[in-house]
Parts: sequence; structure tokens; C-alpha cells
Amino acid sequence: MKKKASRAWKRPLAGLLTLAMVVCLLSSAPLSASASEIVEEPEVEVATDVPNPEGDAEGAEEANLAQEVKPVDETMMPSGENTSKVEEIPDGMNTTNELDDSKKSENENVSDGMNTQEGNPVTPEGEGGAQLGTENPTLEKPDESEETPEAAADAEEITEEEKAEALDAVNGIDFYTEGSSDDIELPEDVHWEKSKSKTATELDENFESQVTLSLPASDEQLVSDVVFVLDKSTSTDLREQAQELLKQLNAQVEKTQAKVKVGVVVFNKEANRVLELTELDKENLDTILTAINYTQSDGTNTHAGLLAGKAMLDSDSSVKANRKYLIFISDGITYMYGEHATAVAMENGEPVTSGAGTFGGPENWNSKYGSGTYIPEDWRSWLSSIKQQIEADGGKYEYSYGEEYSEYIPWSERTEHATSVDKALYLTYEAYMGAVHAGYHCYAMTAETPSAASNPWGPSFIKALGGGQDIDFTDIQNEIYYLLGTGSFVADYMGYVENDYNFDFVNEASALSMTVGETTYEAVPLGENQYGFAPNGSENGYDYILEYEENDRLANEHFVWTMNVPVSEFEPVSLTYSVWLVNPKAAPGTYGQYDEDGSEGYPGLYTNSKAILGAIDSNGDLVSSQEEFAKPTVSYTVEEPTEPVDPDPGEPEDSVKIDKTATELDAQDQTKVTLSVGADQETIESNVVFVLDKSTSTNVRAEAGKMLEALLAQAEKGNVINVAVVAFEKSATVVQEWTVLNSENITVIKDAINNKKNESGTNIYLGLTVGKELLDAKKGGDNHLVLVTDGITYLWGGENDSDAYSIYTEQIDNGCEAIQAGNDMMPFHHGDLENYYAEFDNIAQWYADHGGQIAEDIETYQHVYQEGQYNADEKYQQENSTYVNAGFYQENNDYIPGEIADEHFGANDAAVYKAVTVWKEILEAGYHAYAYADTTSANAGNAASFPWGSKFIGSLDTLGGSSKVISDNEIEGMFNDVKNTILYEIMSGTVTDVIGNNFDLASVGNFELTAGGEILAPTIFGNTVYFGTQTGNEYSYSVTYYPNGTNGDSREQFVWDINVPVESAKPLELTYTLKLVNKETAEGSYTVPTNEDATLTYESTDGGNGSEKFPKPEVTYTVTAGGTETPTTPSDPGSGSGGSSDSGSGSSSGSSSSPTQTTSAQTGDETNILLPVVTLIIAAAVLGTAGTVYYKKKRG
Repeated sequence: MKKKASRAWKRPLAGLLTLAMVVCLLSSAPLSASASEIVEEPEVEVATDVPNPEGDAEGAEEANLAQEVKPVDETMMPSGENTSKVEEIPDGMNTTNELDDSKKSENENVSDGMNTQEGNPVTPEGEGGAQLGTENPTLEKPDESEETPEAAADAEEITEEEKAEALDAVNGIDFYTEGSSDDIELPEDVHWEKSKSKTATELDENFESQVTLSLPASDEQLVSDVVFVLDKSTSTDLREQAQELLKQLNAQVEKTQAKVKVGVVVFNKEANRVLELTELDKENLDTILTAINYTQSDGTNTHAGLLAGKAMLDSDSSVKANRKYLIFISDGITYMYGEHATAVAMENGEPVTSGAGTFGGPENWNSKYGSGTYIPEDWRSWLSSIKQQIEADGGKYEYSYGEEYSEYIPWSERTEHATSVDKALYLTYEAYMGAVHAGYHCYAMTAETPSAASNPWGPSFIKALGGGQDIDFTDIQNEIYYLLGTGSFVADYMGYVENDYNFDFVNEASALSMTVGETTYEAVPLGENQYGFAPNGSENGYDYILEYEENDRLANEHFVWTMNVPVSEFEPVSLTYSVWLVNPKAAPGTYGQYDEDGSEGYPGLYTNSKAILGAIDSNGDLVSSQEEFAKPTVSYTVEEPTEPVDPDPGEPEDSVKIDKTATELDAQDQTKVTLSVGADQETIESNVVFVLDKSTSTNVRAEAGKMLEALLAQAEKGNVINVAVVAFEKSATVVQEWTVLNSENITVIKDAINNKKNESGTNIYLGLTVGKELLDAKKGGDNHLVLVTDGITYLWGGENDSDAYSIYTEQIDNGCEAIQAGNDMMPFHHGDLENYYAEFDNIAQWYADHGGQIAEDIETYQHVYQEGQYNADEKYQQENSTYVNAGFYQENNDYIPGEIADEHFGANDAAVYKAVTVWKEILEAGYHAYAYADTTSANAGNAASFPWGSKFIGSLDTLGGSSKVISDNEIEGMFNDVKNTILYEIMSGTVTDVIGNNFDLASVGNFELTAGGEILAPTIFGNTVYFGTQTGNEYSYSVTYYPNGTNGDSREQFVWDINVPVESAKPLELTYTLKLVNKETAEGSYTVPTNEDATLTYESTDGGNGSEKFPKPEVTYTVTAGGTETPTTPSDPGSGSGGSSDSGSGSSSGSSSSPTQTTSAQTGDETNILLPVVTLIIAAAVLGTAGTVYYKKKRG
């Protein structure tokens, strides 16, 4: 039964259509000879007494392995000699043979087929091939007009019925058995992708991008090359069909901007480049058609013809490979090879019984295989065996056509070596596949000749090259003209990665457009979610239809674009639509990288997760290999907010609560200013959820209990602390709901912390998810999540008692194939483990580098987790194993096949990715997050075997939050950063407050400090005031006044040192008095800031350092007629929050006066002039004593 081979040779439209479009951008290639130059082939000597191995007149010419066509002077031909004149060459065609003619001479000698048995020359009788036996025989070409007696005899041996049976065998042969000879590739194994592209614009201010699908690709140059490689035996009918194809193609070219160039190679024993690549247009059409008719005689060298055809295509670097076409026509009856005709010498009969000749020719096939009508059952296997024979022989028996040889294949060894026919066929296959692998569209067509019936192996071989199909010029013309057939479609899925980003299709007609050639069509709504383009008046109504399927508006949101007409290579089609990023990030930063056409392969922020082309070929068949478009990526940047953003922005979770206020000016022009660290004195409520892996060691759990005891002591002083506990393995359980930490409940909470689950599997993702859900219920509080795990994970999902997921990978190197998901999957996916593990030292970079592909692998391969390893249904089958009995189907992507495992990410990578995604969400929610990798002795074995686990957890701080790797000697105090963050605002700090130009400090002695509302007693020494408890030489707090500045800054200022932690429940307030000393004299209302700058630098609760700016309060006063001043309420600067450098509400006058010495003339009060003088005298007298007031001299 005939096996129907796939039409892989067809290059579905993608390349051939291109041909037509080709006609656009290349200048025509010059002809090898000018149009006016006529070259005439010289006449050749012929002979009529040469044996015919093929059994017919044409075979006589092909049998002469050693014959050489010798150009001779016509005047020197002997009288009465039979002569055959080669057809005149048309104008504009190149008749130069590709081979080197330097070896030819007038008296050329050949030694083909020489039989040297015992030194006695033998002249074979009745045998085909060159007659050998003289020392230097000269073989001459037979007269094609006569049939030799031997040829006639051979022809009579095969009846018409036998001929028909032989030719039928060509159609019934199984050209290549699936699975045979893996080292031999035939055209059906090769898939040519359609020319296509996808581009996207950058996101606009509305987070929208315009996406364009183009067929063929938008950057495609509509220029194509077509080269015909014609056997001399090509029939007139086939030549006429080729000419008709060119005429049709030319008609299409004239209607478009495309450009096509055509070249012609005609081969006999050598290749003749008859026509170099020439532009197809009305001026050159006749020259090209004439070249198709060019004929030759003398031998058949298919290998040389294909080499010349490919070389012609190779030479045009301006045309893309997918727009190059090679059309090869031959009967396949070949026995020479190489650019310079070469053959293999073989004894063609038993010397003792028949006196056989030694030559190479078609008869070699019969000699080796016992019949001229023998056809291999499997060409793939046959080629594989011939390849081995060629490699074994090397060049031992081959020689240049027309030259002497020293060795030949003995008759008795004929089946053990590659004959001339064998090697010519194999090298023809190699040359053809060379063109295929260069990306050229190749077509092998059978030329029906009289010799085909007696040598059906030739046509059978050509049919094998053609993919086992009968190829005609109608097929080729369709594929050149059409990229896609009617019914082709594109299924395009919108970009989506769970917990990361989501693009939606903009389902509006105004957002859609289509261009066909030079014409643009708007979308016409045809119903809900359906649009038509290019109305045609037919039953379908439109040439193109788009149907949108919303589904969940997540991973399954897509549209299908259907083509109700063929897509031409001559008229490109493009569809433009819009997508919208529905969930852009809020945090400042740059997200994604822009790649307009997907050529860079950047991960993440794909406008579309995939777009699949379902191509219909010119026969109406769906091409088996679906193709995906490239995936463009976009980017966007969220800028840091410009301050002030909001008069009352509120407090970010991680900022230090600070504030600064000022009272209105009193009658003495004084204001009281208050600096607050911890801001208000409200009751603090903190919420702490522990998320504990089953692997958490006993000692670590005990340390968590100690931290709770430390928190309890503070809770009893006023802090409200709520604690919850989540334990996770495969699932996650809330083992302790929110419970207030107090002396009655602490034991219950500790018991929950010590509660260990006992399931298989580790699902960090789910543990974090459940912990976050608990904090979400406490939104607005001081929220903290504490994760403790060894980091080794391979599961995700499982929310609300649903199934957990993983990725299964096939292990094909363990002797018994199996699929598994577990702790140790990374070695199956990553070759260089040491370097890959090192990437986990910076999980933020790892996530950025690999997140996009991992998300794709999760979408493709994730499977419900089923505990255990599943062995193959068929043992020891390696790549062919199946796992159907366990419910895993490769066609459903239920697992990653072992042979492609290194191209994908596995269970461990995916689980880490999912856990990191939730970690990021926790941080984005404003919660404090702490992660501890438990590598203590209880987990030391796993930490050594799977180092990526602790590396991943230990580097979560590269994304934000706090993370550490904990060993045995680091257990004590490991949770101090959690405790300190809950209990304290800061661990220590310094406030530098630069006083405004219009004010002076009233007195060092009026600094007051309260902690949690309790007034602390001052101790004054010089310009420094101390507060709180003295430890050694250091007090808890100190304030030092610098009237003339410090540390190179000459501005009046003071420095407040905070040397002990600031408790969250006991905020600090430092109050001092400023006096307005520089006042305006003109009538009006004036607003001035109390200070130029105030900054808090501090050590944070996690050991880091930070800096925050206090707001700048302002006060307002009014100058009226007669010098009366009316103080007004100071403007509210707003509540302070970390990072506000110039925050504070209230308007400023916009003008500033240089400080001047206050005078009675300025104030209208003559007595006031004495006050500064008296004060300065007193200050000088008591300089250095406690309580002395200092004034800064103002420059006038």
C-alpha cells in the first residue's frame, strides 16, 4: 500500500509566494553574454559503433562513461562523417561550461572501463558501456539518429507490459520507512516556516500598545530568485509548462512592486549556466523562455547540475533564503558526479564467462542489483548503506571522466562497493539537501523519458527527493504566488502572567484596522465580538474575519483571525489591534524591556503570550507544523512622586514617623517649635504572622518563643500585639488564628509554633499566600510576616483546599524511564549547576532574567501534583516511553520529555518563581517581611544537597524586606530585627535642625523633652542640655546648640542626639522657643519658615541606616499702620513622613528680606533699641554659665 508522504517540500506558500513578491527591490542581474552576442556550439565528432548499456538511443549516449565531447574545426571533419550540430544558443545566454575545459585536447585519450585481466585486452560483446581494451582508446559519441544493434536488442528484452509494471512500481514504492536510517534526512523531514512578523509599539500614557501581525513579514523585501536546473532529457512538454509558469508569474509581477529574477542551468555530463539570474519583465521574458528551451547531449550528471543551481542562488546575497526557489527536473538516470565529470570504474560482467567491459554507466545498476528495474524498498535505508560504502571506498576506484584509471571494482565484489550510479545518486541527494538546508524552496520533478521504463530507479529516486509526491508546475505556481491558502488562521492570545501582568484586547472597531497591499480597511462590526475586513459580496461577506473570545480575560483571552481568501506573496496583509495593560505596577521603577519585534528574546511583559499560525496550503490541507509568531515586549517606568504629592500623604509602612510643628507668634514675637520622633502618642497595634515550614528545627522554634516573651514585656506596658501561626508542607494550615499576646495566651501561641505538619511536599508559595491573607484582614495595622524554611520547594497552588501543582520531568538516564516532581529536579534542567546555583545569591536578578520563560513553562506544563514517581509503561524505551497508565500524556504537555528538559525549567525553578511572586505582593502591600533560611544541624544535609534553597531564601532581601541564612551559632537573637521593628521606631539617631534666618533661639534653657508623654529632667552644661539616664559619660539624649554653626556649616543650628531606641509606644517630643528677630516694616502680612532644614539620620531596627526630612512649619505676622503688629495662626506644615524634604502646607510670601539689625526706626518703639545692647552685655558677663542666652549677630 502506498505511503502518503507529507508535502514538506511544498514550503507552504511562505517561500514560493515570496517569489512573486520578489519582483520589487533588486536590480536585474546582468546576462553572461550581451543580448546581441550569438555563441555557436562547435560540431563534435560522433561514432556509431559504441555499445548501448541503456537499451535505447538515448542510453547509448549516457553509457559512454569515458567519452568526451571534443570541439573540432568544422573544416577538418572527414568527408562523409556523421555530424550532429548542437542547437544554436539564443541571444543573451551564457554557454560557458562550469567545468574547467583546460583538460580537453584535440587528441584526448581515455581509459574508462579498461579491462586489464592478465594484461590481455578484452572487447565485450553485447555489453553496454564504453568499449575498452586498447591502451589508449578514444571513445566517441554515437550518432543519436541511429539505434545500435545492442540497443535494439536490449529494448526488445523488456515488453510493454513489463515497462508498465516497472513504472507502476515507481508510484507504489514506500520511499522511506519511518524510523529507518536516522543519519539520512529527506525533504519530508524539513519544515520551512512561513514569512511572518509581529510588532508592538511602546506603551502610551494609557498603557496601551498597538500590535501588528504581518503576512509575509513587515520587513520582507518582495524580491525572489528562481533557478531551473534542467536535465538535457527534459521533455518539450515540461519545458512548455515551465515557460507557462514564467508567463503567469510575469503577469503578476507587472501588477505589483515585486521583483523576480530567473536563472537556468542545463546539465549533461557537466553543468551549463545557460542564463545567469535575470530580472523577469516584459523586456527579458523572451530571452528567459528561450533559455528554458536550451538543450544539450552527452551524459547525465545530476550532481553537477544541482551544485551549479545552488551556487547561482548562493551568489545573490541581496535576496533572503526563504525567497529563493530551485526547480530540478530530471529522469534521475545518472552515473557521473562532481563539477568535473567523475565516475567509478567497475567490471560489468564475469570476466571468465563473458569477457565483460570495465566502465561506469547506467548498466552498473543492473550489474550490482541484478535488474535494471530494481527499486529500493526504502530509499532512506538505501542511501544510508551507500553512504557507508562511499566512505569505505574513499576515492579508490574513481577517476576523472576521460582519463586513465588504475583500479576498478571487481565483478565478484560489486555488491560491496558504491558504483558510479550509486555515488552519483547519493551526491545528488546531498546537493539537493544542501539547497534545502540553505533555506531554499526546492522542487524535484520527474522528466518522463524513453529510458525511464527500463531504468525506473531513476524516476523513483527523483520522486523520493520530491517528498514522495507527484509535483507539477501548477503546485509550484500556487506556492510561488500564495503565502497561505483559503481558510488559514491566526490564534492570538493576550499577554498574561499570573500575579505579574495582564494585557487585555481592546474590543472596539476603532482600535482595529487591516492593510492588504496598498489598501487599508477599517473593521466592520458583524455582531458581538466579531469584525469583518475587506467586503467582497460573497456568502462569507468579507475576505477576513476576526472573532474575539473573552473567556476569563486572563490566560485564555484570545482572538482568531481567519482568511477567507488566499494570502498572496505579492500583496502583504497586516492586522493592527490594541492591547491594554490593566494592572501596571504602582511602585517606582522600570518594568520590562522594549523589543519591537521580539527579536531580542527579552523575558516578560509580552503583549501576547503566544500567536499561532494555522497555515492551509494550496491544496486546502492544514500544514501539520503549527508556527508561532515572535513575541514583542514592552516596558514602562513609574516615576518617583514629585513632592509635595499630597498635603496629607499619610505614613508609609516602612517610614519613621516624624513631625515638626510651631505655635503662633506671641506678643514677644516668640513661637514654640516641637520636633516629634514617633509622631503622635496613639496606642500601637502590631500584627505578627509566623509562616513555618515543617523543616523548621526545634531550636529555631524555641527562639521564636523567646522573642514572644520579649514582646510580652512591652505588651504589658501598652503595646497591643496580635500573633497568628501558619504551618505548611504540601498544604498550609492556620494552626493559630489571631490571638492577642498576653500572659494568658503566650503558652497557646508557643504550642502552635511548635506544631509540626507531617505531609510530603513543600509549598512555600501556599504558606506565604495564607500568611498574607491573614495580614490582609488586618489592613492598616503595623503588619509583620515571618517566614522560616529551608527553601527547598517544588509545589504551588492549593488555595482553598484546591489541588497543588508541580511540573513533572522525564528522567531518561536512570536505566528505567520515569517521570517525577521533587526536591532534586534541577540537574535534569541545568547543565552547569554550580553557576546556575550562584544566580540564587541575587534572587531579584534571577527573577528578572528567567521569570518570563518560567511563567511560560508553568502555563504549558504544570500538572496536579500526585505523590510519587511514575515509571514508564514501556521500560528501556528512552525517548519513546509513555506514562499513559499513570494518567500522563505527552501530547497534553503533562510532563517535560527528557530529551528537551534542558530547554525548560522544572518543578524547583517554578516553585521558587511562584514563592517570589507572593513575596513581592507582600512587600507591595506595605507589610514588613522577614525570611530565615534554616540551615541548622537538623537541616544541614538538605542544605548541602540543595544549596539553591538557602541561597534563594537568604537573598529575598534583594527584592525588599529582610532575609538571613541561619546556622547553629546564629540561632540566638535571630529574631531581634522582628522584635526591634515591632517595639521601636529607630535604634538610635541624630537630628540636625538649622534655624531660619528670621529667628534666633530664645534660650538654651528652654529645651524640653518628653518620652511617651513623660517630661524628662534636663541637665545643662554650657550649650548642651542632657536628658534621661546617664550611662558612663553618655546620657540617653542630648541637645547641643551651635550659634555659629558646626562641621563647616556656619548657619545657626542645634544637634539632638538620640542614643537609645525610640519605643513605638513612647514617641519623643523635643520643644524649644524661637524669637522672630528680622521683621518687615512695610504694611502687609508676611509668612516665614521657622527653620531652614531639619534632618533625622538614624539606625533602623534591622541594623540599616536611614535619613528623613522634617517638614518646615511657617508662621505669619502682619504689619499695620503705626507699627502695630498682629500675629496670626501659623500655617500647618502637614504631618511629616520620611522622605519629605520640603513638605508642609501653607503659602509663602514669595519674597525674602536679608536679615537686618532691628532698630527703633524699624519698629517704631525707641525703647526696643536698648534690649539687644543690654542683652549682649549680660551675655558677655555670664558667658559659659548655665542658662545663658546667646544671640547670633545678624549682618545688615
